[in-house]
Amino acid sequence: MADLLRILVATDMHLGYAEKDQIRSEDSMESFEEILKLAKKEKVDMLLLGGDLFHDNKPTRKTLHRCMELLRHYCMGDQPCEMEIVSDQKKNFHVDGKYDWKVNYEDPNYNVGIPVFSIHGNHDDPTGDGALSALDLLSTANFINYFGRSRKIDDVQVSPILIRKGDIQLALYGLGNIRDERLHRTFVEKKVKMLRPREDPDSWFNLLVLHQNRVKHGATNYIPEEFVPKFIDMVVWGHEHDCQVGAIGDPGEVERPYIVQPGSSIATSLSKGEAERKHVLLVEINSEKQFRMISRPLRTVRPFIFRDIELTDELTQADVERNENAVEEKLEQVIREMIDESKEQASTKAPLLRLRVEYTGFETINTQRFGQRFVGEVANPKDLLLFHRRRQGVTGSRKKDDGSAASATEPHEPDAIDVPEVLDLVDAVLQEQPLGVLRRDFFNRAVEDCVGPKKDKDSIPHSVQFQVDRATDTLVSRGKDTELDEEAIMTEVMKFGVADAEDDYDKAQSAWQTGRYKASAVDDDFDSLDDDDAGPAAPAPAARKPAAKSKAATKAATAKGKAKAAPKEPAKSRKKAPAKAKAAPLEMASTSRGRKRKPVTYTMPSSDEAEAEEEAFVPEDDDSDGFQGSDPDVMVVDDDEEDEKPPTPPPTKSKRVIPGRSKRQRR
Repeated sequence: MADLLRILVATDMHLGYAEKDQIRSEDSMESFEEILKLAKKEKVDMLLLGGDLFHDNKPTRKTLHRCMELLRHYCMGDQPCEMEIVSDQKKNFHVDGKYDWKVNYEDPNYNVGIPVFSIHGNHDDPTGDGALSALDLLSTANFINYFGRSRKIDDVQVSPILIRKGDIQLALYGLGNIRDERLHRTFVEKKVKMLRPREDPDSWFNLLVLHQNRVKHGATNYIPEEFVPKFIDMVVWGHEHDCQVGAIGDPGEVERPYIVQPGSSIATSLSKGEAERKHVLLVEINSEKQFRMISRPLRTVRPFIFRDIELTDELTQADVERNENAVEEKLEQVIREMIDESKEQASTKAPLLRLRVEYTGFETINTQRFGQRFVGEVANPKDLLLFHRRRQGVTGSRKKDDGSAASATEPHEPDAIDVPEVLDLVDAVLQEQPLGVLRRDFFNRAVEDCVGPKKDKDSIPHSVQFQVDRATDTLVSRGKDTELDEEAIMTEVMKFGVADAEDDYDKAQSAWQTGRYKASAVDDDFDSLDDDDAGPAAPAPAARKPAAKSKAATKAATAKGKAKAAPKEPAKSRKKAPAKAKAAPLEMASTSRGRKRKPVTYTMPSSDEAEAEEEAFVPEDDDSDGFQGSDPDVMVVDDDEEDEKPPTPPPTKSKRVIPGRSKRQRR
């Protein structure tokens, strides 16, 4: 079909989702394989992916291997590619290496039958050292053409891939996922620039693919459709999982752009939007800048049935009084009906079911035990039911799924604590109660990495320690010879917070992920929580006791001490003499942050080497006043060392050992 440019469009494949689930582990791969089969059957010119090819930012080897295996099988071949790229490919594909980079089907070392073009989403975005994504691996292996990555997130410049096929000209714009709040602000500041061809720009069909929130989740946590430039002819909108075939909105009101939302190819949540039938879109463009869109339903997707019921419409209190199992029996009846409904989709897979139950005035049941009745019949027996109650006395109105206002007393699913709401909540708290040393924008990024798709549990402690260490170094360097009051200290600390948080956070993240920065207090102050919960370490005090003596010798020594009180002082001074010699190992333990570190080899000036070395490696207390920097030349001296009192005679009673305290701190 030389007179048409045919593009198969799909978004949000989420490869690797639920790969540890015994029932659903292959769902994402089977849907992806169906998409590749369809592309080969339709003999399309390209496959366009709108982000979130992978579900995890760091997909497992199994997921990567399976993905590459499918791409190699279906996309490699001797099918001729009639498209020609006339733009600068180095700008299109953002390659900073020393090798010449071309679109994969122009590489003479490869036979590519179906070229795949893809942007990244919020699940597989570039991160870490070198800002690399899993898509970079596929691109380097020549399986896909990865585009749409912005070099600067505060000054976005999108250069289109200019594609020609005969008389058809396509300008393909790609914008990979950027945090919605940041991209929203960049649009408002008019720092998002989309370049156009210099020669006859109106003759090109302009297609934009992006991966952002389209539905409003907060004041700036989405991208309004009005931000899209007017010259764009079509927008492929990724990230939203519900499939909306055709133009979004009233076609009579929407002149340009024409927005399409293919949705995901797999259900990653049991929400109502995911229950819609999954599709991919076949777009055909001619030389007159006219296009046609054909919807292709996916048949390998696991059936998903969603239903709402209100118990007040199904049962009465009299029914429950007559039969205490009336609620459970009614819910089982509805689930059986849903199973029968799923069989109409002619799928051999066990269905996903979600029954949302409004139970005001009734008692709930055990959902885990209830689900055991349907093991083998459904794919999610553990979470079939979702109970919720009406909201009473709530002011204002709520939007229904169709956009109309709903009463506060109408049944609805309770608000889930999703990632955007968590971020908004944290940001609101930090605005009211600033943290001082910790910058709000910096901390928000760490929270997003922790609760978002990256699931980086170390992002918050690492970022906190990074800023604390930097504040400490700043104060040490600026206040060595001057005494600063509290106001002056805060002024000095806030000076280093002027830099851009996005770039600063990315640098810090890269540093701790590659091991160039190791947070000194993270190991002690955060890991010590587990140690304290487990109880005091009993062997530590025991290891510091002198050599064991027999009971008779102990009694004789006690009796001798009572009879001869005068010689106590010389005996005590001889025993405490090695204390000064132990100062060196105490300093070394202080600078090396004693917990679970590799032992340091050194020579002891004391004759009592065994006892001194034993004390040198006693873990320090986790409740120390202040943080210690990573500079090995900086030593933190405890107050106990500075205010060391003259030795006092040992008590006649046995020593009281405080659990969890080191010998040096008990002194």
